[in-house]
Amino acid sequence: MASSAYVHGEHPPPYNDKQFQGEPQPEPQMQPYGGYGYPAQPQGAGQPTVVMVAPQAQVMSGGNQVQDNMIISIVSIFFCCILGIIATIKASGSKEALKRGDIVTAQQQSTTARKLAIAAIIIGCICAGLSILSGIISAVAGASTAASSSRYD
Repeated sequence: MASSAYVHGEHPPPYNDKQFQGEPQPEPQMQPYGGYGYPAQPQGAGQPTVVMVAPQAQVMSGGNQVQDNMIISIVSIFFCCILGIIATIKASGSKEALKRGDIVTAQQQSTTARKLAIAAIIIGCICAGLSILSGIISAVAGASTAASSSRYD
């Protein structure tokens, strides 16, 4: 058999490098990698394409979601400055722990921030109420003193 085809059961003809020297070789193609600003990777002919997938962010269900209580913490600064600032720091720590994926620490920090913020608001309201009550008592006492002193003049 002198033809280039071979019969079933026979071995194919040996590979000859010189046979393919005249044919142009395909240029390696550039394939994007992930789409995150990584440089394109060269893709040669006959090589498998590898696709890398970035990990997806986990979406928490409603029952497991941790609130950082940042808003109530900031509002509580206006009622009791020291407790409000501490509550805001705890709320910030809760947010950072949640970014790290540390749900337990985030929940603890969030609970502490909420308790401190509520305590700050209650203390601020009590102090404001006492201040108003003190002003009323002082005004009534001043008015009665003025009235009694004018009787004796």
